[in-house]
Amino acid sequence: MSIGVQISQEVIDIFQDLKNGDNYRFAIYKLSADYQFMIVDTVGPLNATYDEFIAKLPLNDCRFAVFNFEFKEGDILRKKILLFCWYPDTAKIKVKMITAAVKDSLKRKLVGINYEIGATSPCEAEYDDIVERVKYH
Repeated sequence: MSIGVQISQEVIDIFQDLKNGDNYRFAIYKLSADYQFMIVDTVGPLNATYDEFIAKLPLNDCRFAVFNFEFKEGDILRKKILLFCWYPDTAKIKVKMITAAVKDSLKRKLVGINYEIGATSPCEAEYDDIVERVKYH
């Protein structure tokens, strides 16, 4: 159920660029002020780090984000496109409910997500923990 929130075309286009490895390491999405659209909040360049990405997630508001995640497994470089569902405990209840309700609609539009991560704080999204969660998927 997406409760009427529309996914903007820019969200989809930037995801496609990220998936193709063209321009972005990550993209962060948010609800528009009127709660009618999922829009692009910010993007990170190809050379952006995971720590820079996590630092861009607000501590008091919900976001979705996609990240072109790279990690080494032995000598092999692995890549996974992750969907982050960011629901801080301090976010407003209405925003949490609307954001959670639009998740399935967003996932249908962003074809190519390898793994979904849910987190409420930076400590739930530490790099080594994410590697452990995604390396077998």
